[in-house]
Amino acid sequence: MKNIAVAVAAVAIAFVPGALAQAYPDKPVKIIVPFAAGGGVDNITRLLGKSLSERLKQPVIVDNRPGGNANIGAEAAARSPPDGYTLLMTSSVSTVNRALFRNLGYDALTDFVRIARVAQSPNVMVVSAGLPVTSVKELVDYGKANPGTLSYASTGIGSGQHLN
Repeated sequence: MKNIAVAVAAVAIAFVPGALAQAYPDKPVKIIVPFAAGGGVDNITRLLGKSLSERLKQPVIVDNRPGGNANIGAEAAARSPPDGYTLLMTSSVSTVNRALFRNLGYDALTDFVRIARVAQSPNVMVVSAGLPVTSVKELVDYGKANPGTLSYASTGIGSGQHLN
């Protein structure tokens, strides 16, 4: 399914004045966010959706489908009709999941086409000021020399923080 490719073409067509007999969009556009409301991807999508709604003169609905390491929302997008009215706003996790899970309900390489990079977020590693390290190498060495004494937090399996 090339849902995203169809959506891109449809959005592009919307900006060509008078080129088509039917106007696109003639109904609301849905953007599936495979993460919980209130997070970074959701907030960016809501800002983008507001702007798109104003430009397209149609409602843009943000549909949060969290869970399954973004697989629930990604699968919903992959299974949606290829009519240009459903987009998927995700992060690299949707492509990383291909290596983490055996039986996905979608293939990120064939079911989706990237249309735009909307944002990027750098990763920052921090440690307690009381830890006697000043570099990643020193942190790794410290962890090896003191097994079981370090812990870390991430946003979930397959996330950028987890992989780093």
